[in-house]
Amino acid sequence: MQEHLQDGFDVRFDWGPHAARQAARRGDVVVIVDVLRFSTATASAVHHGASIHPRGYAQRERAAELAASLQAEPHTGGLSPLAFSAADRGRRYLVFSPNGAWCSELARDAVAVLAGALVNASAVAAQAGTRAERLGSAVSVIACGELWDDAPGSEPVLRPCLEDYLGAGAILRGLSGRPSPEASLCRDAFLGAAGGLDALLWECASGRELRTKGRGDDVAFSSALDRLDRVPLLTDGEFRAASAP
Repeated sequence: MQEHLQDGFDVRFDWGPHAARQAARRGDVVVIVDVLRFSTATASAVHHGASIHPRGYAQRERAAELAASLQAEPHTGGLSPLAFSAADRGRRYLVFSPNGAWCSELARDAVAVLAGALVNASAVAAQAGTRAERLGSAVSVIACGELWDDAPGSEPVLRPCLEDYLGAGAILRGLSGRPSPEASLCRDAFLGAAGGLDALLWECASGRELRTKGRGDDVAFSSALDRLDRVPLLTDGEFRAASAP
C-alpha cells in the first residue's frame, strides 16, 4: 500500500527485507541496521581496512563459487566484530547472514547503501545526511530484525528486535529534515534509553542468545556508542569504507 511508504517525509524508518527493497526502489539513501551482529561486524571490518561482500543465507551453498567469482574469501570468523584486526587490511571477504547481509543485497540498487549500528551511529548519520542532501533524496533507516526459526507454516517470521530499534534510533537522532512518525518515535526511544545501552543489549533476547553461545564480548562491543568513525558504503556490491562526506 502506498501509505506504508512514508511518502512526503525526508527521514523514514521501517523493518526488514521488503522495506529495504522498497526504499531502494523509491530512490532513498538506505541505512541497513543489524546491530547483533552484521552491521557491527561490517563496521569493524572496514575500520581495519577490509571489505565485505554481503549475501543472504540462501546462497551459502554457492560459497566457493561466489568467492571465486568475487575474488573474495569466505570469512571464517562469521559475524563477530572482534574477528577483524589490522591483519585484515586489504582483504575482501564474503559474508552470509539471514538479516543484515540479505537486506543489504536487496537494497544494492539504491542511490547509496550504508551499514549502520550503535558503534558508528554518528558517522553514518553524517554520511547519509550529506549524501541525501546532495542527491535530493530521503533517508530510509531499515532495522533488519531477526527471523523466528520455529515459525510454523505461513506465519510471519520477522521478529522486530530491541537492539536494531535502538541502533536505528541512534542514527535517526543525527539526521535533519522532516521525520515520519515512525522515525520520530524510534529516535525518541533511543534518546530515552541512551543512558542504559550496555544493560539493555546485554539482557535483550538477542544479547542473551549470543551470551549462551559464548559471544558475550560481541554484545559488549556492539553496545558501545560511536566507538568507530568509519562508514561502510556499498560500492559495486562490496562494503568499503566511505570517504568523508
